Amino acid sequence: MKSSIRFPFILLTCAFAASGPASLAADVVPMPGTAPLREEQNLTERVIDGASAFMANEIKRVAGARETLWKPDYSSQQAYETSVEPNRKRFQDYIGLKDTRVAADDLELVAKISQPALAAESAGVSVHAVRWRVLPGVDAEGLLLEPKGPARAQVVVLPEADWAPESVAGLENGVPGRRQVARRLAESGCRVLVPTLIDRSGKWSGPLGGRKAPNLSHRELVYIVGYCLNRHIIGYEVQRTLAAVDYFKLRDASLPVGVLGFGEGGLIAMYSAAADTRIDATLVSGYFQKREELWREPTYRNVWGLLHEFGDAGVARLIAPRGLVVEASRGPVGPGRPATNAPAQATDGALASPPIESVRAEYELAASNYRRVGAPAMLTLAISGDGQGEPFTDAGVAAFLRKLGAGAPAPVADGVLTDRRRGFDPATRLHRQYDQLVAHTQEVMRASPFRRSEFWAKKDPLAPLARNTYQQQRAFVPDKPYPLDKWVELTGDYRQYFWEEVLGRSPPPSLPPNARTRQFLDEPRYNGYEVVMDVWPEVINYGVILVPKGLRPGERRPVVVVQHGHQDFPKKVTDPHFVGQTIYQAAGAELADRGFIVYAPQNLYTLAEKFPLIQRMGHPLKQSMWSIMIGQHQQLVRWLQGLPMVAPERIGFYGLSYGGKSAVFLPAVIEEYALSICSGDWTERVWKNSNLLSDFIFAWGGHFSQIEFNFADTFNYAEISGLIAPRPFMVERGHYDGVSP
Repeated sequence: MKSSIRFPFILLTCAFAASGPASLAADVVPMPGTAPLREEQNLTERVIDGASAFMANEIKRVAGARETLWKPDYSSQQAYETSVEPNRKRFQDYIGLKDTRVAADDLELVAKISQPALAAESAGVSVHAVRWRVLPGVDAEGLLLEPKGPARAQVVVLPEADWAPESVAGLENGVPGRRQVARRLAESGCRVLVPTLIDRSGKWSGPLGGRKAPNLSHRELVYIVGYCLNRHIIGYEVQRTLAAVDYFKLRDASLPVGVLGFGEGGLIAMYSAAADTRIDATLVSGYFQKREELWREPTYRNVWGLLHEFGDAGVARLIAPRGLVVEASRGPVGPGRPATNAPAQATDGALASPPIESVRAEYELAASNYRRVGAPAMLTLAISGDGQGEPFTDAGVAAFLRKLGAGAPAPVADGVLTDRRRGFDPATRLHRQYDQLVAHTQEVMRASPFRRSEFWAKKDPLAPLARNTYQQQRAFVPDKPYPLDKWVELTGDYRQYFWEEVLGRSPPPSLPPNARTRQFLDEPRYNGYEVVMDVWPEVINYGVILVPKGLRPGERRPVVVVQHGHQDFPKKVTDPHFVGQTIYQAAGAELADRGFIVYAPQNLYTLAEKFPLIQRMGHPLKQSMWSIMIGQHQQLVRWLQGLPMVAPERIGFYGLSYGGKSAVFLPAVIEEYALSICSGDWTERVWKNSNLLSDFIFAWGGHFSQIEFNFADTFNYAEISGLIAPRPFMVERGHYDGVSP
C-alpha cells in the first residue's frame, strides 16, 4: 500500500524498508537528560522480536490465570452446570455462535432421477441423502443412516474436514472398516447423521466476481471474512451440528444424543458439546491436546480468547459432567492451506498429530475437574497404539456407547455398501455448502450497521437506532447538541469495551522508561535523536525524536507523534536526507522545521515475515499487536509529558495508511493524545474486512492477520472516532494509498 500524492500539510504513508543497525561513533551524543544509547543491533527487529517474546511469555502467564475466570460450584452436578453458564456464553460468543437457528423440521431427501435419496442399503441399515435447515439461507447436507430395528441412541458423526460423509458411512471404496464409524454405529442401533464439513482445498476461494484465485483454503476464507463479523467457520459448523441435535430431539426426545468426530470433526464435536448441554456423550479423536501452540496451527482454528479462558481442558469443563471420550490417535497431518501455484497469501500454519504427552497432560487437567464434579467415570482416555494409531478404536467407540447408554458396538465390517447414486460427486454438495456460508457472511455484513446501533442503544438513551429510510432516521435526530457530559460518560464505558473486547488488553507497562538516546541529525533548526525506552522486560519503544533548537529556558512546545505506515520505520518520516523521500516527504522534519517537537515511533506492523505471528499468538490470549502498541504509547506519552520542553497537554497524533489506522485506534484508548489526524486509512472498515465483491479486502492483499474480532457488531471507524470526541479529530483522504478506492 503506497501513496503517490501530496497531502495538504504533511504526508505519511507506507513503503517497504527496515531500520538497519546504526553505525556508532566513538562517542555517543545523547539528548540532554537521558542516558547514551549504545546498542548496535537492528532496533526495528528488536521491537518486533521483543513483542513476539512478550506474547510467548503471556501464553505461559495466561495459562496460570485461567482459574480466576471460573466460579464453579461443586455442591452438585446441577449447581456446577449453572455456575459455568457464564463461561459457556462467552465460549459461544468467541466461536461465533450468534444466530438463532430456524425451527427444527423433518429432514428433506436429496434426490435426482439418476440419484435416488436412498443411497445404499444393507440387512441392518438404510442410508439416505438428506439435508436439514440451520439458518436462513443455510442448511446442512449429508447422510442419514437409519437402523432397521428400534434406535437406541442418536448420533452426529463429524468426519475429518477433507473426508466426504460417504467415507465414514461405508459408501466410499478403499476405506478401511474401522474408519466407517457411522456405519458401525448404525449397525449398533444408533440413528446417525453425517454432515458435510467445509474442506481445506481452495477451488472456489476468491472474490465473488472471480477475478483472482488466492492461495486460501475454503475454511480459511470463511474464517477471514467472518472474524470481524463475530462469525467463524467453527461456529457455522457447530450450528449445523446443533441443528442435527434439534432434529433428533424433534424426532425422539427420549433417546440420548451423542456427537463424535476425528481431526477437524473432533474439534467441532467437542465445541458442539461444550455449547449445548443436550448432548449426552462426546468422542473426540485425533484433536484433544494442550493448545498453547495454537498459533502454529492453521489460522482457521484461531479463536479469540480461547487460551485466555479455556484451552481444551477448559472446553471439557463445559462438557462435564456429561460423557466425554478423548481418543489419542494420529491426527491429520499436512499444510493448512491448498497446495497450488498461486501466490502464498495464507498465513503459516500446519496440521500436526497431537503428541501423546500433550494429550495426557491436558487430559489430566480435565480429569481433575471431572473428579471434583463427582463424575470421574464419565471421562475416558482411549489410546490408539502409542497414541498415533488409527482413530475409532474398539475401546473408544465402546466407551462412547456406554456413556450414551446404548450398549456394545457392532463388530467392524470391512468392504463397502453399494452407492445407488449414479455419477454422484460429493464436490457438488460441498460447493453448495460452502457457497451458503459465504453468502451468509455477506448478509451479516450488510446488516452490521443495525447491529452496531443496537449495541450503542443498550447504554445510550439518545442513540437513534438505524432505520431503513432517511425520514425514519431524521425522526431520531436530537434537536439539540448531544450533552457533552453525557457523551464523555457514555464513551468511557464503550472505550473500555473497545480496548478489552476488540483490541485486547495486555497488563500495563511494568518498567520505568529508562530512556537511552543518541544523536543522528544536526540540522539548522533541530537535532534528531534515536530513542529506546523500556516498556516490559521483553518490549521496548524505539523511535526518533526531533527537538527544535533555540528553546528558551522554561519554554514548552507541542509534540506531534508522526506515525509511519505498513512495512516502514521511523527514519523514513524524520530524516530529510533519506534517499527516495518522494513518499513521506520527510513529514516529521518539516514539522520540526516549523518548531514542533516530533516523535516518530516504530510500530509493530513491519517485517511482514514476523509481525503476523504477534497477532496469531495474541488473539487466543484475548490480546493483539494493538495491546502491545497501546502499552508502548502509554509509556511514550508519559515520557514525553515529563520532558522539560514539552507542553504535556498538547501532544497530538498524525498517521497515514496503517499509521492512519493507529491514529484512530490508539487515541480512542489513550486519552492523553490531545488530537488526532487519520490520513489515507479512514474507511468502511467492516466492508474492508469482509466484502467479497471487492478487490480491496485484506484477504486478497495478504494482510488478513490484521483483522479484529467482532468489529462489525460493535465499532466501525465512525464509532471509534466518536471515542476520541470531544478532542479534535480530522480525516484526510488518500486517493492512491491502496487501502480502499
